[in-house]
Amino acid sequence: KGSTYLISWNGNGTYPVKVELLKNGSFSALIGNNLTGTTTTWQVPGSTVSGTDYAIKVTRIADGVSVTGAALSIQNNAPGGFVTVEQPTAGNIEWIRGTSHLISWNTNISGPVNIELANYGVTPNTFNTIASNVVGSTWVWNIPANTPLGSKFRIIVWANNNTVFGASSEFFKIVDYPSGGTITVLQPSVSNITWLRGSQNLISWNPTIAGPFNIELYCPTCTPPSYTMIKTGAVGSTWVWDIPASTYPVGGGYKIIVWSSNNTIFGASSEPFALADTPPGGTIEVLQPNGGEFLYKEVPYLISWIDDIPEAVNLKLLRYNSSNVLQEESVIANNVEGTTHIWNIPNSVTPSDYYKVKVMSSLSSSTVNDLSDGYFSIQLQPLTVSVYPNPAKNFVNVKFNEKADESFTVQLKDRFNMTLSNVVVNAAYDKEIQISTAQLPNGVYFLTIVSDKTKTTEKIVVQH
Repeated sequence: KGSTYLISWNGNGTYPVKVELLKNGSFSALIGNNLTGTTTTWQVPGSTVSGTDYAIKVTRIADGVSVTGAALSIQNNAPGGFVTVEQPTAGNIEWIRGTSHLISWNTNISGPVNIELANYGVTPNTFNTIASNVVGSTWVWNIPANTPLGSKFRIIVWANNNTVFGASSEFFKIVDYPSGGTITVLQPSVSNITWLRGSQNLISWNPTIAGPFNIELYCPTCTPPSYTMIKTGAVGSTWVWDIPASTYPVGGGYKIIVWSSNNTIFGASSEPFALADTPPGGTIEVLQPNGGEFLYKEVPYLISWIDDIPEAVNLKLLRYNSSNVLQEESVIANNVEGTTHIWNIPNSVTPSDYYKVKVMSSLSSSTVNDLSDGYFSIQLQPLTVSVYPNPAKNFVNVKFNEKADESFTVQLKDRFNMTLSNVVVNAAYDKEIQISTAQLPNGVYFLTIVSDKTKTTEKIVVQH
């Protein structure tokens, strides 16, 4: 059915004939009328009833002389027709909702196919058509975000008349995050931290999965002990918590728990911390920069510290020589609330490898302070790179500044840190390159530009 065949008969071709389809010796359909010659073509209609008792009858119209051919069979598909699903068919495949994946198959049946998603993890099993009338042997499935999660899915590819099919030989999973995804809470996570009620403090974490994230406070001294969501939809890997002055009781044993957006993967503080109204003695500890960092002039950097004093702090920059003798001291900022400050390093700062940050109480009567444990460097900014357009559609350009004369490796990676393209360019000769994004699904990607001296990462959004 649906295929075209040649019908031929003996004769001199000068007398018109009609060609009929017989079933079990009786008229079934008119194939052609007033035909001259000795051949005609016939496309078998898809509505024809399957059977093995058909024949072709050719009748000379002038005198009714006719001839009937041998019996023939009309079927949905040729004997031995098959469909074999090639992908997904290996074991342990995980596909993430919201991403695109190739479905492929092999068949000896002509015509389009229909594709079905079978879920054997529910009772009763469900079978939903996800594509119809697909031509060829491949199709890209953009998995909808509302597709059910589960571990017992198969793809079934049907011939378009739904009589011959092939299915994935192994189950595959539909998930929100790949297996092994983790979230590690970085702050608060060291021992003996005390945060003051009514102050601001930085919560930070290191995820191997995409966000956003939800942040929860475990309160062991609440009655009863409780878990309270203090932030939903946090983007990135840091969030500043403005601690209420009276909501949570003073005491120790608190922990911060950071969850994936669907609350299936989480990480918790490795050590408990305390909430207090007055600091126990008063201390400051510089966290960043704390030695070994390489900073550039006219670039913003985060200064962070831990303190348990209620007052604001002052920040200073100290420059030493190689003999550890203080050469210069300058103010970065005064009366800073919280435990972080973004410092845009001014161009007036002298380049040197011997800098420390000092964080001190803003009270003139207080001697509470702390210095970076080791020296960090401040140097001229070595590289300026322009990345455009962003969002990108079919390509993204990387343009180096005129002073760039090194060899750079430009890598495009997805949010799971998989390398999608790798280009080496000598900026002394090529100041601009173009990277294709035409085949990439919509989403967030990362462009890393690395030389022997520098490393720059830019976030790219692909939006077709």
